[in-house]
Amino acid sequence: MIEKGLIYAKRSHQNLLTQMFYLNKYDILRKQDKLNEAKNVLENILSEKTLIIDANNRKTFYNQLSSLNEQMGNLKEALVWEKKYSKLNDSLSSENVKLELNKLETKFRTAEKQKEIANLNTEKAQKELEISKKNQYLWLLVFASLFLLVLIISIYFYTKKLAKEKEINHSQKLKEIAQQEELKITKAILEGEEKERERVGKRPTRRTWRNACRSKNKFFSVGFAKFRA
Repeated sequence: MIEKGLIYAKRSHQNLLTQMFYLNKYDILRKQDKLNEAKNVLENILSEKTLIIDANNRKTFYNQLSSLNEQMGNLKEALVWEKKYSKLNDSLSSENVKLELNKLETKFRTAEKQKEIANLNTEKAQKELEISKKNQYLWLLVFASLFLLVLIISIYFYTKKLAKEKEINHSQKLKEIAQQEELKITKAILEGEEKERERVGKRPTRRTWRNACRSKNKFFSVGFAKFRA
């Protein structure tokens, strides 16, 4: 079955499939204790190089040849393959260590970068919050200033209105006082004339009325002069 598969794979120029059949053939030969034939198969696989391109596969073949030669009693050759195996294994281990270190370093750098981005975002948010607070304070200050300005203007006009009303009320009181004084004087003049008529037993003359009018006009002149002052 394996031989037929090898013939088909070789005719189809499928090198990888051919080497896989050889590897299966090696396992069967070694289990059958056909060590020389098994060794030839491994050496053919190594010389063909399709399967040993991968370093891990090559390490496996070196280990198989070392153990196979040791089983056959070829200790010197087994040691040669063991050294190749150990060297390649150490190299792969070193590469794995480097790979792990690179992964750790990449993770560390990624974490540091994310941390830096988070810090920048935090600082940005903090600055935006401070700007927002400053803007709110400025708007509050503007509204307070406008309110204070409106209040001052209102107080000014209200005070001015009160002063004007007070002045009008004062003028009105002076006018009322002048009118009352005028009435008192007129009444006193009329009463004096009435008494005079009663005393002399006759109606007042035109001269008496003229004197009364002059006295009234004189009172009005004096009263309005005081009111204007």
